Amino acid sequence: MLTAFVLSLVLSVIAVAGSDDLNRDGMLYVDAARAFLDGGLESARTRFDWLFLPALIAGLAAVTGLDPDLAGYALCAVLLAAASALLVLHSEKVFGGTAWAACLVVLAIPAFNGYREYIIREYGFWCFTLLSAWLAMRWVEKPAWSAAVSGQVALCIAAAFRVEALVFLPVIIAWQQHASRGGQLRPRLTMLLALPLAALVLGASAYGFGMFDLRGRLAFYLSLIQESVLFASGVDELAHSVLPDLSRDDAGIILFCGLVALVAVKFFKTLGLFLIPFLFAFRTPGVWSRAQPLSALFLAYLAVLGVFVTGMLFVTSRYVSFLNLLVVPVVAHGLMQMMRRWPGLKLPLVLLAVVVMLANVVSLSPKKHQYAEAGAWLRANLHDPQRAYVEGRRVRYHAGLEQEESPLSPADAVQEPLRSKFDLFVIEAPAERNAAALDAWRTEHDLDLIARFPGPGSEVLILAPRKGKAGAAGRR
Repeated sequence: MLTAFVLSLVLSVIAVAGSDDLNRDGMLYVDAARAFLDGGLESARTRFDWLFLPALIAGLAAVTGLDPDLAGYALCAVLLAAASALLVLHSEKVFGGTAWAACLVVLAIPAFNGYREYIIREYGFWCFTLLSAWLAMRWVEKPAWSAAVSGQVALCIAAAFRVEALVFLPVIIAWQQHASRGGQLRPRLTMLLALPLAALVLGASAYGFGMFDLRGRLAFYLSLIQESVLFASGVDELAHSVLPDLSRDDAGIILFCGLVALVAVKFFKTLGLFLIPFLFAFRTPGVWSRAQPLSALFLAYLAVLGVFVTGMLFVTSRYVSFLNLLVVPVVAHGLMQMMRRWPGLKLPLVLLAVVVMLANVVSLSPKKHQYAEAGAWLRANLHDPQRAYVEGRRVRYHAGLEQEESPLSPADAVQEPLRSKFDLFVIEAPAERNAAALDAWRTEHDLDLIARFPGPGSEVLILAPRKGKAGAAGRR
């Protein structure tokens, strides 16, 4: 457990040290944390509507004196390290003798190790969900009020990072009741249901008296459930725009199966080389039931992804990665079984896992410094932020501007009547765009190139209307 925790911290330090920029979500959280430090809760609410992680970052920054971005990195590294240690504990408990294999798997599996240089809410969600599952296992062994309440509080903390953690509460309670042996039914149910029922009554009462309303993030999740329920109503558009006539009657089946297959593909793909141990583990009878309660959480989260993917019609690998995390004990068991059956594979598998471990955190690709350089230029030269059109969130972050992206497209911003509102245009352009095409576009719109920051994938252009076309309030 301690080994997994320490090595996870080391890997996170390596990943952050080699990172060229903060991820986009991380910029949003750090920006909200800075607003929290500068203007308090009301100021932070103008930046983001789910403030638990930004508040923790702001608190850590205030206590330690670290910059909010460094505080965010440190907090996320600790949360991921704790999640890694908890997975090793889970694996050793349900599949004895697999601790070292689980340590190897949890530090190398690409699904979530590829995000070590990110500041994301998932780390807290993963950590406290696993802690809740661990405490639930302890309660099954020895039912007590302390274990019951602490496990549910841990799950509430997980929901403070990502609200979908609340879906796991009835799942864990049902598993605890099913798995517990001995004692009377009524005391056990009282321990498990007292806190959730009290919270439900208090929440419903507060809502009924108008103390809060369902808006922002909560309203989004409720609308997502509605969109998922009304999934069939969105199929007609696909049927008429994409599918041939003969397939339109089956559009719903085609779209649903395709979206579900997308989740499966991302799950198996991000297992990486551990796909084989995962499949090999199922040669052991009852392996899935032995992995409870994580296997029950796996099915519950699969249902959550089903609602998300049918409501939003997309899913990212980062959202799917929690499924990979929940099967780490099964993968570790499969890895041990393979090594026992073929002892000669032990050293090659370990070496290969170490290579993958390092590949997850060491990037040899060119660094994208153009956004930080453009932001620094704006900090030094921008006088009135209201007179500058800044297209991308990353440049805005490095320039110290609010993270809300402009609803205007660059094509709209450089044309009248909107053009007269700006003295500077900061635009991201594909790096492969040739100079002749850029010059022709600038000439067409009467723009001068003030500064150019090239980089891999894209470049940042700082443009201004030619003299006589607009004022110069934005520059000094």
